[in-house]
Amino acid sequence: MSNSIQAGTWSVEPSKSAAAFPVRNMIFKTVHGRFPILSAEVLVDADGAPLTVTATLDAAGFSTDNPKRDTHVRGEDFLHADAYPHPAFHGRSDAGAGYLASHGSTDPARGHQ
Repeated sequence: MSNSIQAGTWSVEPSKSAAAFPVRNMIFKTVHGRFPILSAEVLVDADGAPLTVTATLDAAGFSTDNPKRDTHVRGEDFLHADAYPHPAFHGRSDAGAGYLASHGSTDPARGHQ
């Protein structure tokens, strides 16, 4: 079977991409959010399957479509976007998870299950 994606490292088109995620808040409601991607690369294996992804995100562009919440999350309590404008995401497809690195710490980020 032939795959149209060749093995190698591929750059992601930032203007057509976003890092999107769901988070369950304390009221058991799922909130969907997204970061604009400044740059990203995907490593693809010989079968055309993604192996790893690395991305530099734009903290100032973080959005859940709730302006009050977004301002709070971008502030010093969470992202501190003014001081740490470019969080980094590193993920592996075989683990179904990755890591978000920002302001000196690296935290797990689970993929969809």
